[in-house]
Amino acid sequence: MTTIDEPNTYKDPSGVPYFQTAIRYGIIGGLIFVVWGLIAQMTGLADPCQAMEGGSNSIVTGLVSILILIGVNALVGVLAIRQHTTDLGGYIPFGRAFVVALVALIVAGVISGLFNVLYTTVIDPAFSERVMGCLEAQYEAQGLDPSQIDSAMGVMKIMYNPILQVVTSIFTSAFFGAIISLILAAILKKNPPTSL
Repeated sequence: MTTIDEPNTYKDPSGVPYFQTAIRYGIIGGLIFVVWGLIAQMTGLADPCQAMEGGSNSIVTGLVSILILIGVNALVGVLAIRQHTTDLGGYIPFGRAFVVALVALIVAGVISGLFNVLYTTVIDPAFSERVMGCLEAQYEAQGLDPSQIDSAMGVMKIMYNPILQVVTSIFTSAFFGAIISLILAAILKKNPPTSL
């Protein structure tokens, strides 16, 4: 319980750095994504051929993956905002809450993207070939002629370029991170009393 006589603990956000907090929680989030990625690969949940077949198992796996993605991002954002709220003496303006969460989510996304590239190029270099084989079989089953298949496969090879995967991961993390950060900042902001 606070009283009027308690000292003012609010700190001006301009004098309190946020980057270290955001990086710390971004790394934690990125590591959670790496662990989830390894579990999904080892258990076959991330099998690209099953996902392309579109069976009920792949739908459930896709939904679980989306829920984990949203849940981990929300958790990372909440933890980063709460820690920085403590750093600021119990209050955090909307803008600062948004920035802290966004930076943390982008860092987590970059780590996840780098892990995906590491996985597909070093740990399991045949992964991309399996994806391409499944795609080619799917295109043939759809009745595409060989020139259409070659054209589609050329586009997919570009999409599986490691550099493009990291860039896509950064932009995707920034886009969805901004949406999640806006929601979290609106919920968790705590403006200091005007008497401070």
